[in-house]
Order: sequence, then C-alpha cells, then structure tokens
Amino acid sequence: MEFTRIRVLEATFALIRKGISNVIDYNESHPDFPLDNEIMKKYMLKWTLFSFIWGISGSMTLADRQKFGD
Repeated sequence: MEFTRIRVLEATFALIRKGISNVIDYNESHPDFPLDNEIMKKYMLKWTLFSFIWGISGSMTLADRQKFGD
C-alpha cells in the first residue's frame, strides 16, 4: 500500500470508532455491570494511542517497520 495522509487519517479514525463501538457493545451486553467512567477513560486513552500507532504504521512497508524495531 502506498502511504498517503488520507489513508492514515481514515485508518486512525476507523480504529477510534471501533474502540467506541467496543465500549457501547460491552455496556449493552452487561447492563448489570457497565464500565465505570474511570475504566472507560483508561481504556479509551490506551485505545486511542493504539489507533494512532496502528493508523500510521499500517501503511508502512515491512522494511520501514523493521527500521523502527532496530
């Protein structure tokens, strides 16, 4: 895949929407024990960081990814 800014933004925001969907799905399937606000805040902070990292690096080539591993 060619690295483009719009692809990075679309991937990042799609992943963030998925994190929001995960929280909503969890709360709907566990009405007696919904996520506490503090837990939800921590989860979304970590998920957002994950989304940015994966959104940016997802379009990179394997050679480019290996540069960051060194």
